[in-house]
Amino acid sequence: MKDISKILIQLRGKRTQTEVATAIGVTQPAYCKWEKGDSKPRSDNFQRLAGYYKISLDGLMNGQIIQLSNSTNQQSLDKLSKEELFEELRRRL
Repeated sequence: MKDISKILIQLRGKRTQTEVATAIGVTQPAYCKWEKGDSKPRSDNFQRLAGYYKISLDGLMNGQIIQLSNSTNQQSLDKLSKEELFEELRRRL
């Protein structure tokens, strides 16, 4: 499994930790610990995260969802809308 903290930060984008935490039914401090790498989500929370971001559980856990082509850099990723980002990620899976 790749570093889940980096994957979660990448996926969250411009959303707040509180928004994501509330949507999946955990506290913001718990979610913050995941992003800091102090702890990892339980399996049920991995499933909720995958559902929230509409990605496969395997993609979430293995980091496949953030593997972009060499022509797509971090700056262009930051400029993508939520829908464009999900389309790019789905295309890469």
